[in-house]
Amino acid sequence: MPTPKRVTSLEAAKILTDTSQLRLLKAFFQAEVVLTELATQLGLNLPTLLYKVNKWLELGIIHVIREEPRRGRASKVYRAAAEAIFVPFELTPSPDLSRF
Repeated sequence: MPTPKRVTSLEAAKILTDTSQLRLLKAFFQAEVVLTELATQLGLNLPTLLYKVNKWLELGIIHVIREEPRRGRASKVYRAAAEAIFVPFELTPSPDLSRF
Protein backbone atom coordinates (compact mmCIF):
# COMPACT_ATOMS: atom_id res chain seq x y z
CA MET A 1 0.00 0.00 0.00
CA PRO A 2 1.41 3.43 -0.91
CA THR A 3 2.31 5.86 1.84
CA PRO A 4 -0.48 8.40 2.38
CA LYS A 5 0.18 12.08 1.73
CA ARG A 6 0.51 13.88 5.09
CA VAL A 7 -1.35 17.15 5.56
CA THR A 8 0.70 19.92 7.18
CA SER A 9 -1.57 22.94 6.74
CA LEU A 10 -4.48 23.85 9.00
CA GLU A 11 -6.44 25.04 5.97
CA ALA A 12 -6.07 21.68 4.19
CA ALA A 13 -6.97 19.82 7.39
CA LYS A 14 -10.10 21.95 7.79
CA ILE A 15 -11.22 21.07 4.25
CA LEU A 16 -10.44 17.36 4.70
CA THR A 17 -12.44 17.16 7.93
CA ASP A 18 -15.48 18.97 6.52
CA THR A 19 -18.10 16.40 5.48
CA SER A 20 -19.64 18.63 2.81
CA GLN A 21 -16.23 19.13 1.15
CA LEU A 22 -15.41 15.42 1.47
CA ARG A 23 -18.59 14.59 -0.43
CA LEU A 24 -17.18 16.54 -3.38
CA LEU A 25 -13.57 15.40 -2.95
CA LYS A 26 -14.59 11.73 -2.93
CA ALA A 27 -14.97 11.80 -6.72
CA PHE A 28 -11.32 12.85 -7.15
CA PHE A 29 -10.13 9.84 -5.13
CA GLN A 30 -12.29 7.41 -7.11
CA ALA A 31 -11.52 8.42 -10.69
CA GLU A 32 -10.17 11.01 -13.07
CA VAL A 33 -12.52 14.01 -13.07
CA VAL A 34 -13.54 16.60 -15.66
CA LEU A 35 -15.27 19.46 -13.84
CA THR A 36 -18.14 20.01 -16.27
CA GLU A 37 -19.10 16.34 -15.97
CA LEU A 38 -18.79 16.33 -12.18
CA ALA A 39 -20.86 19.52 -11.82
CA THR A 40 -23.61 17.94 -13.92
CA GLN A 41 -23.50 14.64 -11.99
CA LEU A 42 -23.72 16.39 -8.61
CA GLY A 43 -26.12 19.12 -9.72
CA LEU A 44 -23.64 21.86 -8.83
CA ASN A 45 -22.98 25.28 -10.28
CA LEU A 46 -19.72 25.04 -12.28
CA PRO A 47 -18.24 28.37 -11.01
CA THR A 48 -18.81 27.27 -7.40
CA LEU A 49 -17.10 23.93 -8.04
CA LEU A 50 -14.24 25.66 -9.87
CA TYR A 51 -13.70 27.98 -6.87
CA LYS A 52 -13.34 24.97 -4.56
CA VAL A 53 -11.12 23.10 -7.02
CA ASN A 54 -8.75 26.05 -7.31
CA LYS A 55 -8.39 26.09 -3.50
CA TRP A 56 -7.78 22.31 -3.42
CA LEU A 57 -5.14 22.70 -6.16
CA GLU A 58 -3.42 25.47 -4.20
CA LEU A 59 -3.33 23.26 -1.09
CA GLY A 60 -2.04 20.20 -2.98
CA ILE A 61 -5.10 18.05 -2.27
CA ILE A 62 -5.74 17.46 -5.98
CA HIS A 63 -3.75 18.09 -9.15
CA VAL A 64 -4.23 18.30 -12.92
CA ILE A 65 -3.11 15.04 -14.48
CA ARG A 66 -3.56 16.11 -18.12
CA GLU A 67 -5.37 18.41 -20.49
CA GLU A 68 -7.61 17.00 -23.22
CA PRO A 69 -7.96 19.02 -26.42
CA ARG A 70 -11.43 20.09 -27.50
CA ARG A 71 -12.97 22.89 -29.50
CA GLY A 72 -12.18 26.16 -27.78
CA ARG A 73 -10.24 25.62 -24.57
CA ALA A 74 -8.72 22.29 -23.47
CA SER A 75 -10.47 20.39 -20.66
CA LYS A 76 -8.39 19.74 -17.56
CA VAL A 77 -8.58 16.31 -15.99
CA TYR A 78 -8.12 16.20 -12.20
CA ARG A 79 -7.27 13.51 -9.67
CA ALA A 80 -6.50 13.38 -5.94
CA ALA A 81 -2.84 14.11 -5.17
CA ALA A 82 -2.50 10.71 -3.47
CA GLU A 83 -4.50 7.53 -2.98
CA ALA A 84 -4.86 8.44 0.70
CA ILE A 85 -4.34 11.59 2.72
CA PHE A 86 -3.43 11.54 6.42
CA VAL A 87 -4.64 14.40 8.62
CA PRO A 88 -2.74 14.46 11.95
CA PHE A 89 -5.03 14.71 14.97
CA GLU A 90 -3.38 17.96 16.12
CA LEU A 91 -4.62 19.65 12.93
CA THR A 92 -8.24 18.59 13.43
CA PRO A 93 -10.85 20.81 15.06
CA SER A 94 -11.20 18.36 18.00
CA PRO A 95 -9.64 19.86 21.15
CA ASP A 96 -8.73 16.45 22.62
CA LEU A 97 -9.56 12.76 22.57
CA SER A 98 -12.00 12.92 25.51
CA ARG A 99 -15.07 13.06 23.27
CA PHE A 100 -14.17 9.77 21.59
